[in-house]
Amino acid sequence: MNDVLLADEYYTGLTVAIVDNAKMSLRLLIGLMREYFPHMGVLWSTMSGSEAVLRFRDGRAIPDLLLLDMSLEGIQGPQVCRYIRQVNDTTRILGITSFKLDIYWTEMQRAGAQGLETKNDDLQLVKAVARIIHGVWMEGFDSPQRAHDNVIRQKDEMALSLREQEVLEYVIAHGSATSKVAQGCGVSQSAVRKMFQSICRKLHVADIGHAMLQWTQAHRL
Repeated sequence: MNDVLLADEYYTGLTVAIVDNAKMSLRLLIGLMREYFPHMGVLWSTMSGSEAVLRFRDGRAIPDLLLLDMSLEGIQGPQVCRYIRQVNDTTRILGITSFKLDIYWTEMQRAGAQGLETKNDDLQLVKAVARIIHGVWMEGFDSPQRAHDNVIRQKDEMALSLREQEVLEYVIAHGSATSKVAQGCGVSQSAVRKMFQSICRKLHVADIGHAMLQWTQAHRL
């Protein structure tokens, strides 16, 4: 690997934060950063995407680089990236995953990341970190500032419709039983199921329960 990219003095004073919902993986990533980038401090780490979003929104301990796993509990990696990029235009965000990169590639471009790399090859990941820190974005990805501007422009088109918001608020208040939601919101059960699918897709969560949790957390921030 190019010695210039790993020159210790370049990383002095820089910080990295890591988000991964697997405890063992988190420990390995912390160890990898400390081994290859001993002069770049690990500012914080968390297994929670929601906690990462809170840290950025509160302006607490903002890192120069964020390593962000794609598969998280509740809020998925791309949505965490999008939330962070809405309020931050400086931190470099590198998505990481054990799955095929093309699953998340386009989504992470739109979410405001600077790249996406596999967790299955340590050296490949180290090279990606070095390049991102040096301002070399992966193909199709933008700088943090430009990505921030793009995400802000996308915000309205990614938002839930007013009707979807009403349904989700009803579910949070009264429960997610399809028949009850249909009766309470004055729509058919099939319409409720379709709205649940749309809400989950837009919020990048697996089910309506996680959508309820994410919506509650986001509007409490």
